[in-house]
Amino acid sequence: MLPNSEKDKVNQPLHAVKKSALGPVAADPKQFISPLIAEAFADWHALKTAQSYPLLRALTSKSPPAYWPHVSVADRVEGGFLVRFLGPKSVQTYGDLSDRYVSEFPSPLKERVSGLLDVSVSEQGPIYAFWPRSAARGQPFIGVEVLSLPWSKTGADLDHITMISVNAYGATTG
Repeated sequence: MLPNSEKDKVNQPLHAVKKSALGPVAADPKQFISPLIAEAFADWHALKTAQSYPLLRALTSKSPPAYWPHVSVADRVEGGFLVRFLGPKSVQTYGDLSDRYVSEFPSPLKERVSGLLDVSVSEQGPIYAFWPRSAARGQPFIGVEVLSLPWSKTGADLDHITMISVNAYGATTG
């Protein structure tokens, strides 16, 4: 019988085992490492119904899901994205970036988030990325797994994107 650490390694996707970056790419549950990412993806699909995008109020009107501390909410505005909300786990890792434009984020976080959001807008669907090292300065080695999900005020237009950012290897932050 394999020890738990070996079982975990056998069951992880190849990019996680090799600690190699992946994405941003169209989200596929086979890529996911964290169960929180899988839960967010399933919730988004359950809320989508027949509309182009699920309504953001559908997510915020229910009890907070387990992944909520890892959520960032960005509004799509003229000229970019304004981050309206950062969950406490993201604040713990990156500092409080609420009410700031992504273009104001420090590098390399700005480049990663901008790239992820740009792909999200162009693809108009869930986008996944994995980086073997956090973009937060001074953070120890942690694999960061991010899922971006498009939302709408009306169901027709992409107005918001949530990003669920977790430590892929199960430590305290993502």
